[in-house]
Amino acid sequence: MRNSQPPLDDWKITAKKLVIKDKYLRLFKYTTINPLGKRGYFWVAKKHSDFAVIIPLLNDQTTLLIGQYRPAVEKIMWEFPMGAVNNQKDMAQTALTELREETGYIPQKLVKLGELYPAAGLLNQKGHVYLAREISFVGSAPEGNEYLETKKVTFPQLEEMINKGEVDCAITIAAYYLFKSKNQ
Repeated sequence: MRNSQPPLDDWKITAKKLVIKDKYLRLFKYTTINPLGKRGYFWVAKKHSDFAVIIPLLNDQTTLLIGQYRPAVEKIMWEFPMGAVNNQKDMAQTALTELREETGYIPQKLVKLGELYPAAGLLNQKGHVYLAREISFVGSAPEGNEYLETKKVTFPQLEEMINKGEVDCAITIAAYYLFKSKNQ
């Protein structure tokens, strides 16, 4: 029997209105027509750069998390080191910069594990997930507005923190399970 539904990819964007623009972000209001012919409106944030998330390995069973205040959710979040460097197109270099700034570590080996979209219903920004191996401490250099705490955790401890809701950063959780799936 043939499916009479229109194809899922038959969306049309009929208008894009720029609402806010600054050096970091552009916010648009999109008008759309879905495959059933119904009009809808979506807010879309477009960042000027992607970001890197780094899983630093102290050894085969231990990693580092960063604790920092996130104003959007008004709480301290425990996360893997991550961030963007404005106008930086080389995501491996961004990963190295962010790891050094936030933890004080530099790796001998940096391996890309994959990519993810943390909020595709709202944001075009893509995360590039890296694994940092053979890391050495050289001293941290956080950006001026950052105030961070670093915590060493084993992977079983990280899973326990995820299960208890102590780690609830979707990017960190997705990056960890991407790492885990590739290292079974």
